[in-house]
Amino acid sequence: MTIFRGSDNMPLNDVQRQRWHVSKEVSLAVIFAIVSQSAILVWWARGQVARDDDLERRVASLERERELIKGAERMAVLEASISEIRRSNLRMEAMVQQYLDKQGRPAK
Repeated sequence: MTIFRGSDNMPLNDVQRQRWHVSKEVSLAVIFAIVSQSAILVWWARGQVARDDDLERRVASLERERELIKGAERMAVLEASISEIRRSNLRMEAMVQQYLDKQGRPAK
């Protein structure tokens, strides 16, 4: 007796043969290997994402540090310039005072 399925009038055994399926010829070791490799791939990918996140944090930290160093260097240049301006100002005040002393006028 042949059992028919649906309107295509194909015997059930033929319909089952046409579907994709894993036969008994595939061993459990192959299935286990595929599942294991998939799990290892997911584990490795998660590690790479964590590593990338860590590297991004480190780069951001180093960029902030670099900006702070640049700011400190700019501050040092400005302080040196201000110091030079003050020395120059003191020299000019001394020269003006000498000139005023020669003229006999008191300094304001």
